[in-house]
Amino acid sequence: MKQILYCKSIIQSFIYFCRPLFITQLVMKKIIYLILAIFFLNLISIHAQNTDGKSFWLTFGQNFNRSSNQVDLQLRIVSRDLPISGTIYFTALGTSVPFSMGPRSVFTFNLNDPQKVAAYCNSNSVTDKSIYITTDESVTVYALNQTQGSVDATNILPTSVLGINYYQISYPPVSYSLLSDSYAVIATEDNTEIFHNGNPIETLNTGQVYYHTSATDMTGFQITADKPIAFFAMNQCVKIPESCEAGDYLMQQLEPVNTWG
Repeated sequence: MKQILYCKSIIQSFIYFCRPLFITQLVMKKIIYLILAIFFLNLISIHAQNTDGKSFWLTFGQNFNRSSNQVDLQLRIVSRDLPISGTIYFTALGTSVPFSMGPRSVFTFNLNDPQKVAAYCNSNSVTDKSIYITTDESVTVYALNQTQGSVDATNILPTSVLGINYYQISYPPVSYSLLSDSYAVIATEDNTEIFHNGNPIETLNTGQVYYHTSATDMTGFQITADKPIAFFAMNQCVKIPESCEAGDYLMQQLEPVNTWG
């Protein structure tokens, strides 16, 4: 509503200052239409980048060559202007952790050892290693994957903005220790068919994860589905730029193509 009132005030100011310039009605209408077009395109862009929501799917990929007991996995949930009640559900365990938090606060949740095993992907396979977060009011969610000398974090997108068409964006993995570029797909509905560069690879049910690794950079690979999925680009270790002596883990949940603008 505030944005609409702001746009209205701009148009009214434009008409007021342009009247003395004797601009024709036709030209004035064209300029007003242009202002409106720019305004609504901006609103669409803002909506596409919104990470607030009430339900979220996520998983973790392998950090360097570490096992689940060698990493620290953490969730951070940020509230807005209202108190929050919610649950953190571990699909592989079939258990939920309830939580509550006040307005404008941060809830930090560190996964214990069984929970890390239940959410940490480390091989090419289909598993139930997903986490589903639900809340009664809108929140923002972040996930962190950390081990000695290697850490990254990502914002988590709400289910309302998930799509069916994604592209992998990554870097070449470092050549030593057999490290890999990778991605993870989480199904949000049963019988979701997953395609890799147009070729069917797996059919997943709700909460199942397809984790795919490659010894080479998979940037540009297209991953699609017939139902909405959560897609995470990951890499066990990269050097950015490649001239660096040390590398680091990468993880980022990517937005579907339809929200690119």
